[in-house]
Amino acid sequence: MTARPDSTRTAVVDDTHEWRRMSECPPHRKCVLRNAGGMPVIGTYDGRDPQWTGWVPLPVVPDWMMGESK
Repeated sequence: MTARPDSTRTAVVDDTHEWRRMSECPPHRKCVLRNAGGMPVIGTYDGRDPQWTGWVPLPVVPDWMMGESK
């Protein structure tokens, strides 16, 4: 992972990951959706809603995080 601050220094970005096209988003599965305002939201895509402009899968939970208590 290549995490770094973005140009505004208000977020961290990873140059090795990009938003995917909505035509590739599996409907009715939880993922990270990007709305027209650029805000990422965890949710599901119904295959029709035009407010979403991109998506990425959720990250996997690494072994070191499994079994962590809250």
